[in-house]
Amino acid sequence: MWSISGDRIKTILRNTCVCALIILSISKTQANQSYEDIYQAQSGWHLGMAAGYGKVDNPVYQGRDIPLVLIPKLEFYWGDFAINNSQLIYTPWQNHSTTFSFLTRINEDGLYFIDDLLAASAGAAFLQRPFMSDGDPNQQKGITPPLLRRGDMERIDDRKISVLAGMEVNHDWQDWRVSAAWYQEISNYHHGDEAFLSIAKAWHGQSHLWLTSLELQYQSEDLLQYYYGTRLTDWIAGFSRFQPDSALNTSIKISYRFNINPQWDFIAEARAQHLDSSLNDSPLLEQQHLYSFFAGFAWSY
Repeated sequence: MWSISGDRIKTILRNTCVCALIILSISKTQANQSYEDIYQAQSGWHLGMAAGYGKVDNPVYQGRDIPLVLIPKLEFYWGDFAINNSQLIYTPWQNHSTTFSFLTRINEDGLYFIDDLLAASAGAAFLQRPFMSDGDPNQQKGITPPLLRRGDMERIDDRKISVLAGMEVNHDWQDWRVSAAWYQEISNYHHGDEAFLSIAKAWHGQSHLWLTSLELQYQSEDLLQYYYGTRLTDWIAGFSRFQPDSALNTSIKISYRFNINPQWDFIAEARAQHLDSSLNDSPLLEQQHLYSFFAGFAWSY
């Protein structure tokens, strides 16, 4: 699908993100409608729990899909600092419609390699941004190339969950939000990086809130080599050789919230993600289209 070289893609996306950061940072356009009820947060603690059922598709060969039953909401806002479930956030600059932040995040690809399904479920739940939170607006099988060789997944080299840190800028205008973010791995496993560019649209009424977002995700060659490339231990385990380039993944997400009372909401969310076709040749993957969903009731305090 993508014929542009990995370095060229990396340069294009980085330049796009840099331009977006500059444009959004200098914009003085004022929103015609307040976003405080959708994207802004109050200081202090915001705790809650959502209970329902959902799942996250696991694209890894012989990997089991990850169930979602309980999703926590752990938020804390104090001045320019915030905690948002697994994220630490510092926002040194903001105005009525634009925010610029430095933040950390946990890479989600490592979840696919956790053998314990309960631990994977807990990790997937904790890595979710709180549904429709006050502070924020993955089974179709891929075609297996004939040269792929797959062996024993129990004998492959370990893939760890990695930690990334970076920066993000959000710009709100009427019912729209445009976001750009870049992250660098800091846990010393693969030294890779990720970048995101997304646009979201909100529709809201007295008790209802719909949010639809489109996202473009860039993943560097180093990150993909660590999780989906193969090395000597994997070859001995029976897997064919694969050395990935950088990739561009796309996704669409639809979220819904119905406010029952000040403490209770009904929430639902569905996400479809398409992995870059350059990953088709990885013997560690067997899906290119990933779907995830969750529906349940959320309590907040």
